[in-house]
Amino acid sequence: MRRVNFETYNNAFSKISEIQFLNAPSEFQSNRWLTCIQTPSFEFRENIRLGLEKENIESRPLWKPMHQQPIFQKYTSYINGVSDNLFEKGLCLPSGSNLSKEDISFIIKCIKKLI
Repeated sequence: MRRVNFETYNNAFSKISEIQFLNAPSEFQSNRWLTCIQTPSFEFRENIRLGLEKENIESRPLWKPMHQQPIFQKYTSYINGVSDNLFEKGLCLPSGSNLSKEDISFIIKCIKKLI
């Protein structure tokens, strides 16, 4: 079901250049445990996240990089900006196996309305 969710989102947003999906390498088959998108900016991502929140739809930014977390700030980090960029512009969409077709359709409709 998580693969079906991913494909549904991917098809729905395929013509929207501001939404990019994080794809798996071609030689692997992802379990699509989590469907994540990358947006053009923090503001764009937040517009979607907060708009979904108003509709009682949970989404969240990608994981905060370890070097940004206070507990790890004193340790050496080797960064190139990729994790910061993903955290700033990335959004995890609802991906649960228990989502119905109606749930996914509503989420897609809300996101399209927001952008």
